[in-house]
Amino acid sequence: MLAGCNPFPVTWQWNQKLTIEVVTPQGVTSGSAVTHVIWQDANAVGNYPSSYSGEATVVEVLPKQYLFALVGEETKYIAMHAFEKEIGFFSVTPTGFSVAAQMRGSHDVPLQYYPSLVTFTDISDPRTVQWVDPKNLSASFGPGVTLKRITLEITNDSVTEGKIEGVLRWLNDPAVMKRPGWSSLPINSRRAIGALLSHFPDLKDSHE
Repeated sequence: MLAGCNPFPVTWQWNQKLTIEVVTPQGVTSGSAVTHVIWQDANAVGNYPSSYSGEATVVEVLPKQYLFALVGEETKYIAMHAFEKEIGFFSVTPTGFSVAAQMRGSHDVPLQYYPSLVTFTDISDPRTVQWVDPKNLSASFGPGVTLKRITLEITNDSVTEGKIEGVLRWLNDPAVMKRPGWSSLPINSRRAIGALLSHFPDLKDSHE
């Protein structure tokens, strides 16, 4: 959360486009999503308040088989990792934020800083979530499928909206997203679903 004693703190913000490229037997397929990141100058206790908004990146690897790169706390740091050569040792500092906000061009994200990857073995069933090893996509998608690279670009494009909900229709279903349905989901499903969107759509009560 953004917080601090200074009512007018220095703020750095940018839109970042994460792109995933996957090699399949049919060729290379890709998907992108734009998220928004905000960092503020240090507060009274020396922390840098921050936030992010947007949704996961999704790639249709094979027909009706999708790969998702989740959003979360790591979303706020990924630019500093992708541009680490330019930022140097000043990652989570005003210098690092300023460099990241002004960067242009696409940079590879180092493997160790990839976002968490998941798939649903049955796209219509939230219970079928499976965590994906970026070094072994074939274990989840079959022979001949490998992750080519993940890149990040600071962009003027708008934050992506609606792609995830278009693929996962049950995100708008109160029977899934509200109790008791939500409580009945496996913990891995709830963890993954919770990192698909920074802000979930308002759902009508299932009893209405």
